[in-house]
Amino acid sequence: MASDDDVYEPQFLEEIDKLTVKYPEVDLFRARVRLIDGEGNLLEKDILVEEFLTQLDFLYYFFHKGLQKCVAHYVFRNTTLKTKGGFFDLPLAWGSDDATAVMLSENGECNTPSICFSFRSSGINISMQGGIKILREKTRSRYIFICFLDEYLLNLKNKLKSKYEATRYNKIICSLRGFYVNSLYIGAEFSTYKDMMTYYRYLSQKGLITGRLDKLHFFWTWLRAYKVRKV
Repeated sequence: MASDDDVYEPQFLEEIDKLTVKYPEVDLFRARVRLIDGEGNLLEKDILVEEFLTQLDFLYYFFHKGLQKCVAHYVFRNTTLKTKGGFFDLPLAWGSDDATAVMLSENGECNTPSICFSFRSSGINISMQGGIKILREKTRSRYIFICFLDEYLLNLKNKLKSKYEATRYNKIICSLRGFYVNSLYIGAEFSTYKDMMTYYRYLSQKGLITGRLDKLHFFWTWLRAYKVRKV
């Protein structure tokens, strides 16, 4: 799943294999990551977490504590991935890796203690690309992903059993609103009128657009971008 400029360490499969044997009930395995630039210079190191995480703890670190996000450092249990219908399908596959990881973390998630994968942020990744068509598709994908998370996390909320779990859950929700939902708000200006209205209704229902000033700002932002947008 890696791009041709990413780098696997020689021990990647060996370290993952140890985890699959030790935790046969787990469906999601993850190598610790370093982020490098186009020349191979270190930009950032992944945080170090426990070898085994429950689903709630994984989501907490994933959304709230900033685990590095890509797809090629994951190993998915094939039988479970097929049972779930394969990779979560999203426009441009933008967020498909995150959604799939969430789905397969139901039985927990395992991590290598050492860094076994280098993800290259070269400036030509899809995350760095603009253009109206790409931005529009990325925003549409973000909306589908957020709706998926809303439903998924609502079901997870019903399974909370302690104050500790409730606290972690609330921090996950706050992080989602702070990043993912905010990115939907920003990306709406690149959308068609129909999609923009869909996002407006969603944000309003979530209480993230309230009052006349918020509404005017949201629509004015969309109208301001009209001249450079190919609708």
